[in-house]
Amino acid sequence: MHEYDKDLGLFYGGKIKKAEKMKKESAVFTDEILYGKTPQTLLRDPKLKPQAKALYGILHTYSQPKDLKSNPHTFVSQKKLAKDLGMSVRNVRRFLKELEDSGWTTTERRGLNMSNSITLHSRKKRRK
Repeated sequence: MHEYDKDLGLFYGGKIKKAEKMKKESAVFTDEILYGKTPQTLLRDPKLKPQAKALYGILHTYSQPKDLKSNPHTFVSQKKLAKDLGMSVRNVRRFLKELEDSGWTTTERRGLNMSNSITLHSRKKRRK
């Protein structure tokens, strides 16, 4: 006789315990703040270097709010980004500029000895 697991929405020929074991072993991806989001169009942009694409994902992990449609922003330092990505601060600056020049981010200076405000865009921002 088949048994139905309401939580998984599946029929099983065996016992429900088999389904419970399966639930514990399966990975569940959620919209938690532990994940960095990157738009598919950015990932597929052949003009951007892979390091710039990775940088966008790392920037999103530090940003608020997490919804990309809200244009999240962050104040993370270039030194911290360099440490996270395993590259020099000079390279972080180069890839931040690449993202900004291509319209994926906007950077505003906050002041002397302060980190910049970086706004992420879910779509390329057109240059005026």
